[in-house]
Amino acid sequence: MSNISKLTWIIETIRRHGRISFEELNDLWMRNVEVSGGVSMSKRTFHKWRQNIIDTFGLYIDCDNSGNYNYYISNIEDVRDNSMEMWLLNTFNVCNSLIENRGMKDRIMLEDIPSGALYLNPIIVAMRNNRRIEIVYHNYVRNDHITHIVDPYFVKLFKRRWYVIAKPHDGDYPHVYSLDRIDNLKVLEETFVYPQEFMPDEFFRYNFGIYTSDRKPERVVVKASAWQACYMRALPIMKETQCEIETDDDFSIFTFTIAPTYDFKQELLRMGDTIEVLEPKWLRKEMKELIGNMKKMYGR
Repeated sequence: MSNISKLTWIIETIRRHGRISFEELNDLWMRNVEVSGGVSMSKRTFHKWRQNIIDTFGLYIDCDNSGNYNYYISNIEDVRDNSMEMWLLNTFNVCNSLIENRGMKDRIMLEDIPSGALYLNPIIVAMRNNRRIEIVYHNYVRNDHITHIVDPYFVKLFKRRWYVIAKPHDGDYPHVYSLDRIDNLKVLEETFVYPQEFMPDEFFRYNFGIYTSDRKPERVVVKASAWQACYMRALPIMKETQCEIETDDDFSIFTFTIAPTYDFKQELLRMGDTIEVLEPKWLRKEMKELIGNMKKMYGR
């Protein structure tokens, strides 16, 4: 098993127990032969891995010197839910679980993310070195292929697709490009200056999904059925701005501060008759028209 997998095993074991002594940790380590290979963990190795955990995930494993000498993660709350460190940690935890249980592969079903495998790594390398990239991009609307030279700012994963947000070298604003619509990619020698004032978090702050909108963020109010409300509490549509303002036995009222985009409307349509837009009036009208068009199509 790789060192990164061993690091995530240590993190999850300590996080699961809250506080644990080195002896207890090593005992669990030895019992998990898939991870340890049956080789005991020395204290020297453990302390080296503690430093690696800081460097890789930004997590600090401290020791309680009150007498029990238990180890614990002192800053787990500081790692944001949507941070790269937490995403990596969760991803490697899943990988560890799959490796440990690969004998059950026929009973574990996964989703493929085909767009990330070929071009994600060279794009990230170009980002790291501030190198421009040349892409041959398939436009579905016009059904043609156009070559673009762009400055890659950041990448985003949404609904099984990877996207690169990049500014055309002769343009003023970043555009969104789906990796599975790139037919060819070349990292160029030409460099660009990444604007220090640009903040990827702010780019999609009030937008759900991958599309952006010229509309200013506004208050959206929806009414959800009781069971749909449970899903929305567990997996918020917009975690930072979603707020439940009314709860009843049969329904709940949620508000969002959002610039409604195509992806947001598609997400509401996905919920079918378990959700209703109450405000703003223009969005309620658009949703009504979309549903009416669907009704006409199925009534033919």
